Amino acid sequence: MIDVRIDETDYLVGLEDFKTHLQGRIILSKGDKCLTHLDLTKKLQPVWKTLGPWKTILFGKGFYVFEFASLEDMRWAFGMGSLKLSPGFLRLFSWTKDFIQATMKSTKTQV
Repeated sequence: MIDVRIDETDYLVGLEDFKTHLQGRIILSKGDKCLTHLDLTKKLQPVWKTLGPWKTILFGKGFYVFEFASLEDMRWAFGMGSLKLSPGFLRLFSWTKDFIQATMKSTKTQV
């Protein structure tokens, strides 16, 4: 096991950098083909076209991190709730410092 020590001040600065981030998960119906990172970005561009620059970061297992240019943009995107993507939908949730996608269990499903 590797033990990495981070100065508390550096840690808090790092947390501050993520205040304009959201996490999300693509939820698909059985048999739906997975979206690629590029496909997801193309589907979100028209929806988020009024926002400042944003980017998606693939996190694995259908999870993404979304980085927005401002807190206002992040709040606007979060306020939209879940987005229908066809196939599936994107469920956004607040960024948390202790998120580990390997341990996440889906508590919602598409109906």
